[in-house]
Amino acid sequence: MHKQIVLFGLCVMIGFTSKSQFIYFDKQYDFNQFTENTNNILPQSDGSFKFIYTGIRFTSEGGSFVRYLHIKGDGDTIETKLLYDNATLCRYQIASSSQGSNNYLYQLVTYQNPDSGNWKYNLIVYSPDGEIACNRKFELDSFNLFATFMIVDTIENVQYIFGQASTLVSGDGNFYVIKVDTTGFVYWNKSYGGNNYESPVSALQTPDGGFLSLGWTRSFGAGQRDWYLVKADSLGNQEWQKTYGTSANEGGWGVTALIDGNYILTGGKANSSSTQSYGVLKKVNQAGDLLWSKDYVFENNYSNSLFWTKELSDGSLVSVGLTHETDDAGYLQKTDSEGNLIWQHKYNKGPDTDLFYNVLPTSDGGFLLSGQCQLPGQSQDAWLLKVDSLGCPYPNCTVGIEEENKTVAFNLWPNPANEVLNVEVFNSNENTLCIKDMLGKEVYHSIFSEAKIAVDVSLFKKGLYMVEVNNSKNAPIIKKVVID
Repeated sequence: MHKQIVLFGLCVMIGFTSKSQFIYFDKQYDFNQFTENTNNILPQSDGSFKFIYTGIRFTSEGGSFVRYLHIKGDGDTIETKLLYDNATLCRYQIASSSQGSNNYLYQLVTYQNPDSGNWKYNLIVYSPDGEIACNRKFELDSFNLFATFMIVDTIENVQYIFGQASTLVSGDGNFYVIKVDTTGFVYWNKSYGGNNYESPVSALQTPDGGFLSLGWTRSFGAGQRDWYLVKADSLGNQEWQKTYGTSANEGGWGVTALIDGNYILTGGKANSSSTQSYGVLKKVNQAGDLLWSKDYVFENNYSNSLFWTKELSDGSLVSVGLTHETDDAGYLQKTDSEGNLIWQHKYNKGPDTDLFYNVLPTSDGGFLLSGQCQLPGQSQDAWLLKVDSLGCPYPNCTVGIEEENKTVAFNLWPNPANEVLNVEVFNSNENTLCIKDMLGKEVYHSIFSEAKIAVDVSLFKKGLYMVEVNNSKNAPIIKKVVID
């Protein structure tokens, strides 16, 4: 059902110039009918964004490109330029990129020599204005690396490139990592895994100078694919490995460092009969020991996959991926710090594959979602969607309920409120009213049969709240209200 996804890029926090009115936007970016996606975003002090997006041609001649865009805060293009385009050299190409703390973009293009079949590598570094600062080619002598991810140490000016690779002698596929500088000099390469197959999907540096790498394994664990987490020191020497899983197919995608020193692992799993999949979050400590694990589906009906998670300043978590019923839709959810679901959204562009690789919190309280979408009769495009603090792509949307399923209708006023909040319901049922703060903590609960109920909010803390009305016969609706 789902295509194998290659992650592009490290997660970074986005700044966004605050304005009196929140800016929503929904933009696609296309170039010459390639298969495109995007992840890397550079925030600018004026509220604009700079980013690169990549494209791949899945045909016999192969080819790929890298394109730079500078867009306004509403997603409209200011400047665009082609940074890399190779349509003839390689039989097949794929690009992976990441962002260092110096706001440079690092692009690794891996390609296969049509004569020898060996993989070669082209490392390109772009300055914040989209100019090429470095372009180096290199090869590896002892193994072939199919690169999937890269992290950047800008202090040492080196890159750690992760991928699934096979040695030229044995042909086994394992976790591989190489340390290389911008001249193409390879310091060392290391492999991790067993006698079957392993594949890394993401990685991050740890405070001790080493790194964690997350993906999946077939060599270890409970059977089929399992989550596979490897900890190595600064020289790439493995310190420990952990597997998490059952007899079903499952695996990790993104690893995120938390404020408390622990880590959130993001990924997914299938049920025992492989008829449904679940998005999964796992919290582990610095030794890789499991603290908790939670599964998620959209509306208890869809199949889900999660790719990446960000921690917000209050400890809550936002995660992105895709959800599937009859087609693939982009997916966003928010949970509290213990993984308890607060709200969830899905976003459809068309009947084909729509998804998000990354979620980037913005300083106005919203989120910038980045990934790919495909409209009927068109090629896959890079996709950016700007939503507010409740995941709404437009003002006053509902949370977690599709528009056609709105069966509870109610109004609330005034908004903002500071003394009394009035809630008016347009049905004759017994209804439940629940008000929660943005951490998901319930601050008010009442069951009522009247058409209108008045709630004293004079003692509520100032801030944004979620108001939910539901009953046994109809689907709930959630609206937001500001208490000032």
